[in-house]
Amino acid sequence: MHKTFLAFCCLAVSLLLAETGASPVYQKDFIGTGTREFEFTLGQWGRFSIQVASPEGVELQLKDKKQGIRGKDGVPGEANGRIDEFLDIGPYKIIANAAHKASAQARLTVVPFTELNAPSYMVELKRYETNLKDLEQRSYWIHIPRDTVVFIEALGRNVGDIQLWRNGRWRVNISRLSIKSLERTDTPLKGYRVVQPLQSGYYLLTVYGGPPLDWTRTSDKHPAYISWGLEQLGSNGKRTEAISKRGYNHYIVPADLDYAVLSTPQDSILHLSAVPFDKKSSRFTKAARDSIHPKSIDRRCIVRMPNRRRSSWYVLRVKGTPGQVFTLTTLSRTGGYTSESSGDYWISTLHTSLDDAQFGVSGFITDDSKRKEIVVMTADTVSSAQSINREFNLLAEMSAFVWIEENGNYTINPGGVAYSISIERYFVDGKSRKMPAFDGKRDVKLTKGLYKLRFKPRKKGIATLQFHKTDLLGKLSSLVQRGEKPEPGTGKAYIQIPRMFLSSGTYRVIFNNLAPEKIGTIIRKLPMDIEEPLPVKTEPNVSITLPVTVKEQSELLVKDERGEHRRFVLNGNGVQSPHTVKPGQFTLQLSGSGDYLHVQSIPTA
Repeated sequence: MHKTFLAFCCLAVSLLLAETGASPVYQKDFIGTGTREFEFTLGQWGRFSIQVASPEGVELQLKDKKQGIRGKDGVPGEANGRIDEFLDIGPYKIIANAAHKASAQARLTVVPFTELNAPSYMVELKRYETNLKDLEQRSYWIHIPRDTVVFIEALGRNVGDIQLWRNGRWRVNISRLSIKSLERTDTPLKGYRVVQPLQSGYYLLTVYGGPPLDWTRTSDKHPAYISWGLEQLGSNGKRTEAISKRGYNHYIVPADLDYAVLSTPQDSILHLSAVPFDKKSSRFTKAARDSIHPKSIDRRCIVRMPNRRRSSWYVLRVKGTPGQVFTLTTLSRTGGYTSESSGDYWISTLHTSLDDAQFGVSGFITDDSKRKEIVVMTADTVSSAQSINREFNLLAEMSAFVWIEENGNYTINPGGVAYSISIERYFVDGKSRKMPAFDGKRDVKLTKGLYKLRFKPRKKGIATLQFHKTDLLGKLSSLVQRGEKPEPGTGKAYIQIPRMFLSSGTYRVIFNNLAPEKIGTIIRKLPMDIEEPLPVKTEPNVSITLPVTVKEQSELLVKDERGEHRRFVLNGNGVQSPHTVKPGQFTLQLSGSGDYLHVQSIPTA
């Protein structure tokens, strides 16, 4: 029986060596009883696997003259030992310890790892999908142009180790963490995460194969997924992607983020977590999390970002079944903004929903450094020529700003789901005058100016609002006909002002409450530094001009919500994203069919 088992073990080892193409540098058959010692000499440096095959279990110890015992594995009479180590040129000793009464044949082998990759540079942010078996290794060169912190992950069925070598020779003492992905329970993955400060220079990243994980699903595949870097999302951004084959996606975001919103068009379980990014640790500590699950009211979850003082950056982790489609929206609601210098600025908003069921966005920006004047405003105007006749979702208390163009009598008529409404004359200095709330048709006398409406639902549902001017006899003006059906969602869905002049000073940003939807505000000086990504809303047949500045050689990226690269116009010439540019100022012209574009520059020098 022992001979049969040994023959099977030797056959398995032979098949493994045949698969990897590796030939043992040392091999010895022996009777596995008591303690035996073996010596061998290596003629080259490398990573080697020292293994023993025996039906009764043999412990292995590896020794050299400099360090003594280099490794130890296995249990005499129970489990065979295996030691994977980096070994230099010179002599080594192996001590094999078997049970005292053991009598079975055993085979000892020393096998080098086989390199699969030709020398090539790894591209930051690219997800490498490859294969890696036991006794194999894949190496990639990484260029670090300046001192920084690198984020590297390697996951696979066989991933057994990961190392960084400065200039390809000097081993870096890295901080690494063993990780697993169990999103596909029949095909789990294992590997390592590395978060490591590195000085500028050239490094060789090598991922080493080890024994495979057992899969309940029969498969001869040995996938490996390797990535370097974290894709950055801005304080306000929107991306639609699919869960990677690792079972999760990672993004890095600044700490001034207020909300992260995850949604999906599918009936599927997804998890969202926000983790402080620690430049000195590979370990993630969950700070905030939420999920989409079968009992969710809708296919969406929202994470409110934790205390900003804990970290200057956060990692957003979206976890689910590989291939699941999701949209991740990041939002930062700016209450105030300080303009350090006068000039042109980009002003826009970003929303968790732009569907026709929303009442619409309204608000203004005031110059608080002078007389608190409104410098820009968007609001529904009600006058003899304009009215509000709208149908919208009312799911929570919300508000809207309205500009009354003329002094006179006005009719406010709430309808649909039961709710109360109040109106107040709004002054930017805070001295507003509020009228009592009502829940039925009401005639009011208003003077020209800015007003704020507040909606308070008694039930959740679809509401309507008619707001129009009446003549002196209390009749409807000619603009609104009696019985006219309210139009769904005719309010402004978003704000995007590509260029507006602002003087230096302090500004206050106020927008209406569209609960449960969230809103983010973007104010950035032109020409814009787009190392922090910018979301740009496109409209059919409309070209958007964006002046940008690039401080060092970079790749300009213009990607759609699905992460696919798009063509754009750069200084009058059509180019394809990604496009490499040298330092300077450029003019981008962007167009689309109504989707969001993700615009960013990534330094490459």
